[in-house]
Amino acid sequence: MLAVFVPSSIALGAGQYVAILWPAPCNANLVGLIIMVITTLIAILHIRTNDFVTGFFLAIELLAVGTVTVVGFTHIHQPLSILFSPQTVCPHNVIITISLGVLLAGVSTAIFAYNGYDPPIIYSEEMTGPRCWVAKAIFWSLGITVVAELVPVTAALLSAPSLQGLVSSTTPMSYVLNAPVSVGVLLAIFNGNIAIMLTYGRIVYSSGRNKAWPEPVSGWLASVHPRLKSPWIATMVVGLIGALLTYFSNVAALVTFTGVLLIVLYGLVALSALVSRFTQRNLARPYKMPA
Repeated sequence: MLAVFVPSSIALGAGQYVAILWPAPCNANLVGLIIMVITTLIAILHIRTNDFVTGFFLAIELLAVGTVTVVGFTHIHQPLSILFSPQTVCPHNVIITISLGVLLAGVSTAIFAYNGYDPPIIYSEEMTGPRCWVAKAIFWSLGITVVAELVPVTAALLSAPSLQGLVSSTTPMSYVLNAPVSVGVLLAIFNGNIAIMLTYGRIVYSSGRNKAWPEPVSGWLASVHPRLKSPWIATMVVGLIGALLTYFSNVAALVTFTGVLLIVLYGLVALSALVSRFTQRNLARPYKMPA
């Protein structure tokens, strides 16, 4: 389910930023569908080609993040206390402090922003070197992700001329910095979808390789392109279903449902690790989770 819901929810958010860059009326669902189609086609290319493409876009994204951070911390309009007193805007356009329950509900959706640092596991079959490096790559990805997201968001909060305007905006980052940040966010969405399609295409491919589907479906999904060396049919299936979901859904429903799925997934992974630790004591483990 995540293979379809994650890329769709990200692509669907692009339309809001396209509307800022291109004032003419645009259909957010159509923009998301186009992004799904293009990123699927790119994800079918050779892994080295995608490595270059995603690396190039990542450099631009980090430039946008750095811009938000520098401008935000040099133009502070809000007190530091807002960082320790979670607030929102009520229907009467008044800032109110939120309850713990509302905060936890928000965390279930916000965790979506910090998901995605585990793909090195998926790519491990296409990598060379000691397997323990995979765990190191994951933790480096996690650390960079937290810094690259938490710091600019903090800067945006402190530099917002109005908390009401920031919280109620459909594109909060663009409220702080207009067009330049919108370009960076749009590229981040595009790049993120390429990386996600690469990951989930390989997960669906592995399900076919492991004969999880009846034939001939498993055989189709396990197909590898002879020249590009990519799981092209599995990637196309994920992209096609995701494109249809993007076109016929709304971003709030997709993001909320995806956040809930991620929490369930994290819980199951942690539980499985604990069960494995006690029931498979002799299993070879290149890496063990701390504690």
